[in-house]
Formats: sequence, structure tokens, C-alpha cells
Amino acid sequence: MKKILISFLLMAMIAGCVQTPPEAEKPEEAPVVEQPEKPVEQEKPEETKYVKKIDETKDWVYINDIHTSDMDFAYLDMKQTILDSEFTSGNELENWFNTIVTYTPEIQDFTINMDSIDAENINRWIQEQVRSKLADPKSRGEHVFKAKAFENEEILSVLIRSCLFLPGSGWTSDTYIYNFDLFSGKTLTNEELLEKVLLDNLQVKELLKRTFDENYEIACDYPVNLTSCYYWQDFDVNDINYNYIFMVDNQLNILWSCSDEQGYEYYKQFSIK
Repeated sequence: MKKILISFLLMAMIAGCVQTPPEAEKPEEAPVVEQPEKPVEQEKPEETKYVKKIDETKDWVYINDIHTSDMDFAYLDMKQTILDSEFTSGNELENWFNTIVTYTPEIQDFTINMDSIDAENINRWIQEQVRSKLADPKSRGEHVFKAKAFENEEILSVLIRSCLFLPGSGWTSDTYIYNFDLFSGKTLTNEELLEKVLLDNLQVKELLKRTFDENYEIACDYPVNLTSCYYWQDFDVNDINYNYIFMVDNQLNILWSCSDEQGYEYYKQFSIK
């Protein structure tokens, strides 16, 4: 019996000495670190892919050299007579077109800065013109060869005037206008240029008539009014000289050829859209 009691006591003592294992410690949660927000990537604007330039550091049209002749006093009186007859009461561009004779004639050697076949052909012609005019003896006459350029996001318009003062017989003059697509480097036909400004021949006719109506009084500041211009073509769209269409910024312009009672030709510029 004693042995049984002792056994029970021992078991009770052992049970009392056994400690309940503590609850397993939970691992500490890692602190929440706020991640910086990733900046939203801005979409890069699509790069405009223009035709390659011959010289990327220069404008679409640049001047290489200007050859200037001294005033020829032998024909000063004749020059003055011609200068007096020139139409110089227009805007800056009209006066640029209408000035043929100057006291110091300039031959501009310039380049259309475009790596395309069409530009290459015209640049070759420009160089031929410059060489031939410089080679002409002064007794043959005095040359003027000059250019202006206008551009917008799509089109480059190059305006060229070639004039010759002929002592004893007056002068001759020619106008050349080239419109280039800045993406392809190709010259645009007049119809293609109209398409780019969302016009057709009939719309040009109506816009030109409206422009004439709005500017008629202003245009009559020349000794002879623009009656010959106003009715001469009768707004027949087929008679409009589409070689004289060009862009100034985003406006379509027509250079309109007029003549006075003496038969002197001069130009009026009309912005029609």
C-alpha cells in the first residue's frame, strides 16, 4: 500500500513540476514601408519626320553668297525712270516682287536645303543661273536674282525673281515659285497644294472674288486702278496662273499679275485662306 501511495505522490510531484509551455511567440510583423509612387511615364510626342537636310545646321533655304554690282551712272536717268514706274505702294512682298531695277543689283547664290531629287534638280538650275548671270558682260545688262522662302509645318514655298535691266530697251523679269512637301521633299503641283488646304478650283475662284471685292478700294492706290485685274480674267478659274500660288505661314496666297495702261506688269498679293 505504501508503495502505491509513494507512486501516486511521485506522479503528482512530477505533474506539478511540468510547466505548460508558453504560447509560441508570434513573429513581429515587418513595418509597412510605403513605396514611392512610380511617376507616370509621359508619352513622348511623336517626332516629326521631315525630309533630310543637306546641312542640318542651316535653314531650309540659305544664301551662300551675294554678288553685288556697283551703280552704273551711265544709265542712272533711265534707271530712275523705270524705278518711278514700278509699283511700290503695295505691301513688303508685293514691292519685293515688283522691284526689278535697283541701284545696286544683287545676284544671290542660294541653296534649297533639302536632300531630295526635286530639290537637287532645282539647285542645279539655280547654280546654272548664277554662273550664267555672273559671266554676262556688264554691257549686256544688269541681273537681279533673288529668293524668299516661307514655311509652315508641312510646306516650304520658295519664291524666285530673275530680272535683267537692258540698257536702252528696258527690262525683262521672270517669276518662279516652288512648293515643297517637307516630309517627302517633292515639289507639289498646284492641285496637290490646294488639296492640302482643303480647297478646289471652284472654291479658290469664290474666295478670290471675295478677296477682290474686299480689297478693291485699297488696291486702287496705283495711278491706274485694278479694273484690268478685276474684270480681265472674269474670274475664270482656268485662267488663274496657278504657278503663282504659295503659302505664307498657314495661308494660301495668290500672286496676281496685273498691268497698267502703259503695259507695265506688276503683281498684287492676295491671301485667300
